[in-house]
Amino acid sequence: MATNVIVAVRTRPFNSREKKLGCKECIVMRDGVSTTITGNAEQGGKTTTFTYDKSYWYDTPQEKLFKDLGVEVVNKGVEGYNGTIFAYGQTGSGKTYSMMGVPGDLGLIPRLNNYLFEALEKNKAKNHQYFVTVSYLEIYNEVIKDLLNPSDAHLKIREHPDMGIYVEGIAEIKANAAGDIEKFIEQGNKVRTVAETKMNARSSRSHSCFTIRISQKTVEELDG
Repeated sequence: MATNVIVAVRTRPFNSREKKLGCKECIVMRDGVSTTITGNAEQGGKTTTFTYDKSYWYDTPQEKLFKDLGVEVVNKGVEGYNGTIFAYGQTGSGKTYSMMGVPGDLGLIPRLNNYLFEALEKNKAKNHQYFVTVSYLEIYNEVIKDLLNPSDAHLKIREHPDMGIYVEGIAEIKANAAGDIEKFIEQGNKVRTVAETKMNARSSRSHSCFTIRISQKTVEELDG
């Protein structure tokens, strides 16, 4: 990556309601970075162009998003740098599809998990050991809750001179393989706050943050 922050936009296809209304496409994407939006006639048909680091049409393969946005995050994570992939958008805009995908068409997170353990295996040396732990939280109505250790406890955000920003008391669970992480995500999703909306029959009503921590230990043999 040439910069520390990459901003990408991805369109979504029409939903069933929009198809019934006969909606027409108002977005045009060019050169992989520009997105042009044309307003309706009532708004004067104004055209506005936005430029991002990456612009993806809705049929862009999940594999391309992973190679463009995910691979380098994992590579740098293995080297010891922090990295974040943050999905933002209104209900029904395709965040879950892009991040999790569907059976047979995996999203960013499952692909990241698989690639992570492959990268750790390649980088494993005789005197290096890697440990992976995960945590999963949700923020709903300004309250932070642990999704891997559900309770009525309200967690607090703290700041430490060495650790930086962290969530006090959150469970961190060891993961030995990509399948373990998938199970933890499924486990946490079962207790997330959801509700029906006009856009989605079962929509997550909270923000969530899934954290993967990679620790490396170097083992040295000292001469007796």
